[in-house]
Amino acid sequence: MTTHPRPLFIAGFLISSVYYIITSILPIYCIESCAQGGLEWSKAEAFSLYGTYVAVACISPFLGGLCADFFCGRRIVASFGYILALCGILLLPSCRDSYSILVSTLSIALGTGFVKVCLMSSLGTITLTMDQNIRQKLYEYYYVGMCMGFVVGNFVANPLFDLFKIKGIVGTVIGGVIISALLGFQYFTPFMKKEETNTTIHPLPRGLLFLVLGGLIFLAIPFFLVSHQCHTSISLFIHQAVDRSIAGFTIPTLWFASLGSLIMVFFVPLHRRLWRSRETSLDFCEFVKTGVGFLLSASGFVCLSLLAAHQANLATSIFALLFANALFLIADIHVRPVLFSSVTRYVPSKYHTFSTAIVYTSVGLGAKLAGTFAARVDSIGFTNTFSICTLICLTCAALSALLWQQSARAQVRALS
Repeated sequence: MTTHPRPLFIAGFLISSVYYIITSILPIYCIESCAQGGLEWSKAEAFSLYGTYVAVACISPFLGGLCADFFCGRRIVASFGYILALCGILLLPSCRDSYSILVSTLSIALGTGFVKVCLMSSLGTITLTMDQNIRQKLYEYYYVGMCMGFVVGNFVANPLFDLFKIKGIVGTVIGGVIISALLGFQYFTPFMKKEETNTTIHPLPRGLLFLVLGGLIFLAIPFFLVSHQCHTSISLFIHQAVDRSIAGFTIPTLWFASLGSLIMVFFVPLHRRLWRSRETSLDFCEFVKTGVGFLLSASGFVCLSLLAAHQANLATSIFALLFANALFLIADIHVRPVLFSSVTRYVPSKYHTFSTAIVYTSVGLGAKLAGTFAARVDSIGFTNTFSICTLICLTCAALSALLWQQSARAQVRALS
């Protein structure tokens, strides 16, 4: 298996771009009028489909991880994933009714989920013997690749759809899937060697292991519930309630999240410097980073709540939206890489794909809850929606601090 991570980063970037192009355009494609190339569905139908699609895309790694680690290995699972994704993408333009759209999008969701878990767990395998700081850095750079896929997906989805409708989307993403498969296939081994299967970077007593990983995975569900509002209630708010016209040009809805992600990419080196000394001096720094992520998200939702409650001029609105989206993405880098790094740091290597899949499952549950929550935005209003998200973030930040203290105390008891 190849040990240099660069082709793996590119493969991950491409499959992330494919996923975010489909994810970004799906609600707009469903809601848009037939004359504009859409399906003209209701918001409730569109967000229900969106929530199911994202949930399956994130929960499907659980099935992929289970098969890869216990039955057939990463190579077969990843190959099947690429084939499923291609079939769903090719089917999408011909689908008009709800059943066929569901089949197409679920095929894409399953396929991309299988591929993502194999790519991410492969990174855990090739970094297994590296220094912890280098290893964490590679996870964050891999995450940057995913974010660049998010940026590209959100930037190109609207223009592609406006110019070429759904067929333009399909033609673009097929190329990304094929190139990702060619680059990523070299990292997929059938099974790990026997001498590698019990390798663990930082073993913990079983009770403490369950407390740390269980706490992090539990916190991931509300975190991704609020973070997925970027493509649900926040996207709808920007699309319907914000004046985005500048000198006759209307800024595409999805560009705000993309620019926020781009700002986050430039923030990564500063993020590394800020946390470098704290990561080595703090026990269970994962909970601290997660708490910071929730506080940053809370700040972003406060900003959006004020914007939704008060009429603002164009310059103020655009600045507030860019600032809030940047906060959400900076919060995400405090949580997502920590989750994926933790499950390969504390868990034996023979279970890396499966443990990575569990993290994706928590992401998927959060996404499904996000879609269900956003479907009620018409009845509760944007201001209340963002205020509830703020309350969720503050509550979970306090819970992160509590779990950090409990884990540190449990470690002291285990050592004494």
